Amino acid sequence: MKKNLIIGTSNSIIKNSYYSFLDSNKFDRCSIGDTTSLSGVYTLLNKTDLQNYKFAIIDFNVNEQNYMMNSSYPLEWCISSFCFILKTLINNKIIPIILILEYEYSNWLESYQKIICKNLKINYIDISQVTNDYPQVPYADSSHYIKEIQKIIADKITHTVESINYNDYTYPKLPKEIETLEFFTQKQVINFSNDFLPNKTIKCTTSLISVVAQNISKKLTVRIPNNYYLCGLAYCNNNDTPIISQGERIKKR
Repeated sequence: MKKNLIIGTSNSIIKNSYYSFLDSNKFDRCSIGDTTSLSGVYTLLNKTDLQNYKFAIIDFNVNEQNYMMNSSYPLEWCISSFCFILKTLINNKIIPIILILEYEYSNWLESYQKIICKNLKINYIDISQVTNDYPQVPYADSSHYIKEIQKIIADKITHTVESINYNDYTYPKLPKEIETLEFFTQKQVINFSNDFLPNKTIKCTTSLISVVAQNISKKLTVRIPNNYYLCGLAYCNNNDTPIISQGERIKKR
């Protein structure tokens, strides 16, 4: 029997996470805390049993919303990774359900994932419809929800999965150029200011890698030679401490 897959970050991992309220016989979890859609790309590229899943719950909005607000992760990288996930899932006949969780101090920022889902008719769960009217503070900390909200998230995931007929589902047709920022801005789907497209990052050494990070610009193109794989990246803030970590290492294979 086919199961469902959670690909996300720490709200599906922590104690009393929404995953803890799901039926583990029906849901598998491939999540890494403090990550973005890029780790979802890595997961899908390395997962060899995608044929065993019907639905995939994608949960990276909470971190990407925060990182774009403080200009530590460019919007075009988020879009490229997120849309690669959508395309991979649909090509493998897995129905994507996007979980729109929000970072506490940037929940005023419209989610680019929600905008894309609306435009491309992708199923999504917007938890702000619950938290905006919740009678108490819904956050345990700035990135994680309290137990009661986690339970609501799990219930919504279960309800959404059960309400979609997998055998009769019509998969959306995704444009070939879907992974580019220009596609969405030209279509007037996304209209962010340049404040969310940082020009550079600082030089620093992180605890994850033993080299100095290079300054980059929003126009940067990274070319990966044949026989090489990009397995992880680290980004740092002005305090020289890692704020995003993905993968284990960057190496030639």
